[in-house]
Amino acid sequence: MNRKLLLFLSLVLSVGFLAQAQINEKFWIQGKVIDSAGVVKDVNVINLKTYKGTFTIDFGDYKIVVSIGDTVQFTSVNHQTVRRIVNNLIYTSEVLDVFMPVKTEELDEFDLK
Repeated sequence: MNRKLLLFLSLVLSVGFLAQAQINEKFWIQGKVIDSAGVVKDVNVINLKTYKGTFTIDFGDYKIVVSIGDTVQFTSVNHQTVRRIVNNLIYTSEVLDVFMPVKTEELDEFDLK
């Protein structure tokens, strides 16, 4: 009985330590940024927790260091800002592909003379 309890407690504590290590662990993620027309270059990609950032290259690809729970923000002049929280799925795959909606602005009505 005591042996089973000790084994159970050991297992629970080791899983807890492993989960804590993953939360604090920094790792690289990479991905591609696209919109309705294809890849988007020169998107500003920033980790809002560390304020470290990068830009997408001509093919829409980027790479940045994050931890679980960090928020990554994607901004571009012609697109709506997108934010994504790094979770266990992103940690496992190390990939975060993002779709950015195109920003549309409506002008006031005017008369052409």
